[in-house]
Amino acid sequence: MIKLYRLLGVSPSATPQEIRRAFRRRARELHPDVSKDPEATEKFKALEIAYSILIKKLAPSRYDRPQTRRHKPSPVEKPPPEEVAHEQEEIIHICAEASSPDGTYRLSWRDADPAEDARILQGYKQALKRTFKFDHDPGEFQLRRGGRLIYQKILQRPNDGRVANNGTAIFNDWLRKGSDGELSGEFCAFGVTGEELLRLRFEANLVKNAISDDGTYALCTTAFTKAKGPMIAFFALSPAKLLWKQPLGPPQRWPDQYLIHPESRSIEFVFKSVGSYELDFEGHYVDRRKWQCCALDRADGFMVQDVVREVLSQHETPDRDLLERAVRGLDRTLSRGFEQRFGERIPKFEAVSYRLKGEVYERLGDRILAKGAYMEALKRDPKVGVRRRMAELG
Repeated sequence: MIKLYRLLGVSPSATPQEIRRAFRRRARELHPDVSKDPEATEKFKALEIAYSILIKKLAPSRYDRPQTRRHKPSPVEKPPPEEVAHEQEEIIHICAEASSPDGTYRLSWRDADPAEDARILQGYKQALKRTFKFDHDPGEFQLRRGGRLIYQKILQRPNDGRVANNGTAIFNDWLRKGSDGELSGEFCAFGVTGEELLRLRFEANLVKNAISDDGTYALCTTAFTKAKGPMIAFFALSPAKLLWKQPLGPPQRWPDQYLIHPESRSIEFVFKSVGSYELDFEGHYVDRRKWQCCALDRADGFMVQDVVREVLSQHETPDRDLLERAVRGLDRTLSRGFEQRFGERIPKFEAVSYRLKGEVYERLGDRILAKGAYMEALKRDPKVGVRRRMAELG
């Protein structure tokens, strides 16, 4: 066990606080994101193993004196106050928690420096305003079962933690700098004993994730980037591999909840105020028209625009019922959608809705109403791109 202390650069008599401080100091030096050493990854993993072994026990000194039997307190005897304090010191500063669906496992984590947690967690947008540099303590997470610590590991900025009934845990590791200087992230999955199952890097921030109740499948979604819209990636976790990655939507909106159903081999995207749609495990839509009708009847704002674009882009001619639903959805969006979201009317967004409305009327064969919609679009944004269409309508 002396070698473990040497890896951390502490003496065998080091206190838990000294072990933790030494680990974080060494982590800042050896982390693959900052170290130029070609063996940084292997050294960092060895450091993690040493730290997890020493910190897992409440008293590190137990490793140093195996020949000495410590007095066990009787059932009525209380442990000394210093041992109670020592026990409390080994619990990480909890930033957020998640439990498995059956309540067996509990996942706890903190994002970067505990002193920053309150400010960071006020919202994702506020977190984006803060340029994160790996110059202080990394984040940590731990998995417990029935109050017993199973393992504890570190990530740069663990967020959106989830744990399945079999103890498999997933995280979105936020705000790493990508190869082009843009913000990026990593999707990570860990087994019940802490082994790394999967780690995949994206050149975009990660927004949401999900894991099936049995821990066999998982997914994550990215934010918008300058080059492309949000993406969704779907993974198998036993064995761990990426199954597919494709653009999210339409609509290009993140749902309120993802539900992965291994028994029916489907992924459900749940929008609380609208409804839900499904993809199969190959990434194809299930009953797409049903979702289009539901969204056009209930949604507003950008979601309606996304669905109308999809309807208009279909190779086969959309049926009249779907086109009429599109007109009603756009009318609803124009009457309340953007004003509810932004607190004021946004002419540029309204112009897009009128342009789409004109295109729908053209599909319905009503040239007069189409021209009227294009004129309304031009009033709100002269650069909306409908002048040629109006000229063709005469």
